[in-house]
This record gives sequence, C-alpha cells and structure tokens, in this order.
Amino acid sequence: FQAEDGIRDVERSRGLGDVYKRQVGTYFKEGRIAVGMDGRTSSDMLRSALVAGLQRVGIKVYDLGLVPTPVLQKYVREHGYLSGGVIVTASHNPPEYNGFKVVGENGVELADEEERKIETIFMNESFNYTEWFGFKETTVISDAISFYARELLKHIDLDLIKRNKIRIVADFGHGVSSLSVPDLLIKADCEIISINSDINGRFPNRPPEPTPENLRNLSKAVRAYDADLGVAYDGDGDRAIFCDEKGMIWWGDVSGTITLTSGPLWIGNEGGTTIDASNHSIVIDASNVANAFQIASSGNTITAGTGSLKIQGAQQDGIYITGSNLSLIHISEPTRPLYISYAVFCL
Repeated sequence: FQAEDGIRDVERSRGLGDVYKRQVGTYFKEGRIAVGMDGRTSSDMLRSALVAGLQRVGIKVYDLGLVPTPVLQKYVREHGYLSGGVIVTASHNPPEYNGFKVVGENGVELADEEERKIETIFMNESFNYTEWFGFKETTVISDAISFYARELLKHIDLDLIKRNKIRIVADFGHGVSSLSVPDLLIKADCEIISINSDINGRFPNRPPEPTPENLRNLSKAVRAYDADLGVAYDGDGDRAIFCDEKGMIWWGDVSGTITLTSGPLWIGNEGGTTIDASNHSIVIDASNVANAFQIASSGNTITAGTGSLKIQGAQQDGIYITGSNLSLIHISEPTRPLYISYAVFCL
C-alpha cells in the first residue's frame, strides 16, 4: 500500500484487481461508486476486474470510462448519490506500473487512516459478498469530461483570456489529458499546438512524468511556434509543469509562485487558504514560496507533506495549489478565490 496514492505495483496480471476490488467494495459497503481509468495498457483489464469485484460485493458501479483523475474527483464530489470513486492509474510512474486511487464522497483521496481500514479488510479477509439477487448493473456515464469542463468554466474569466489571444503548446505525454484540455482551451479562444496527444500506454515519446529532462521537445516546440507558454501533463492528468515563451521549464514551486502573483483571474471572494508542499525544488526555498502564496491569496498558508492525498486532505473545501518537486499544480474545488495567471487555465 502507498498511503499517498492508494495501491500501485508492476502489473503482471497476478490478481491485483481481483484482490483490491473486494477490499474497496467491502469498505464502501453497498454504496454507489464511480470508476474511471487512464490509458495504460493494463488499465482496461484492471477496470474490468475492478467492476466485477465491486458488483460481487453489492456495489452499484458508474463507469466513467477513460478520464483524467481530476474529472473523476470532480464528478464524485458534485454528485451526491455517489459514495466515492476509484481511478485505475499509476499516475506519473513508468508504463509497466498500474494501480488504483480511491476517493471519498468529497472527491478527495482517502486519508491514511481510511486506507488502513481497507488494508485491514484484506488482512482479515472480511469481504461482504452479496447473493445473486444483490448484483447491480453498471451504468455508463458518457458526459463526465464535458461536465468537468462546464464546472471549471463557471469560475474562469473567459473574457480576460480571450482578449490575450494566447498560443499554447500542450504536451500531453500520451496521457488522458488530451481528452479534456483541448476543448477547454478552444472555448477560451486559445490557439493550441498539441504534441504527444495520442493516448498510448507505452508512452513511446517521453516518460509519463513531466520533468524538465523529459520536456526538451516541449521547449523546442514553444520556441519554434513562437508560443506564449507551454504546459506538460503526466499520465492521468493530475500533474502539470509549465514552460515559458523562451522554452525554459519552470519547476512546480516556481510555477506556483508566478501564477499566484500575476494577477486575478479566478472569480470569487478574497481570502482562503493556500497549501505549500513541504518537498519543494531548490530554486525557491519553502519560506519564500509560502510567503508568496500568503501574499497572493490574502489568506493562510499551510505546509503539507508531499503527495496529492496529504495536500488535498489539508483543505478539502477550498482551492489549493501546491508547489513541489512533483510539479503538481492542482485545482481541486473552485469555490474560493485565487490569484492565478491564465497559464493555470491549462489545467
């Protein structure tokens, strides 16, 4: 078990989905669960095993299909009939890995203590199998990505973005962000140049983690197309790193500081909390990043452990941007104000 990211391992078809499906299903009892997956070669197999196992313990499954992780999180949070969700993904890890991220009814990944409950269910083999008459059919959800786009656009100053006529190079890294980002940028009248936009679980052109050393082609493309900025995503779309108009890759905490101090774009009231991950790059030290965040957000700053689970759990009802060497800039819940540049809109 990985406390920050659910469970993940090298997928060798040895029953990872078969084991985990019963644990998660028993944990949620007879609830309603949204299921999604990324584009890895083993994701469809694991999703099928997961759905079958959830049904075996009486869970009603809502299948979102191929979606970025934030899409599933937002869908779960905004649909009160759902008890939680599971996304089949290994995020930024190498292609031979795969696993599961579990989120609660608030769309946030389960806290450490909740993950331990699932582990206990497995250790005790205390699965809640249902009888044949308790099986529930799967409902296919085909509009999760469009729902996510509509919700996000409610909180963005589109007129401000449109006036700037932004040209963006987006490196999707063969991940599922190519299903959601282009439509958002087009609606904002941005010009988008896409690279590695085909979903391919073997990640042939670059590894799924968007680190500076993996993004040389993004830098070249930004300069070649005279773009205003570039953005790169990881495999499941919950991590982004930015590139300026000169082709320089900006690490996570630097991107966060720049976007927070560049002017208001987010529609909302002043105030709120910003979370700074404690594991940050060497370019800007933690105190400077925290101070910049606090000034920009006119609110409080919390130092949290690295990893999306710990960061999300620290402020479940707010908006949070994290700056870390994981290059994560994550918008979880757009209900509080934030000062961000139009670059963050690429998320």
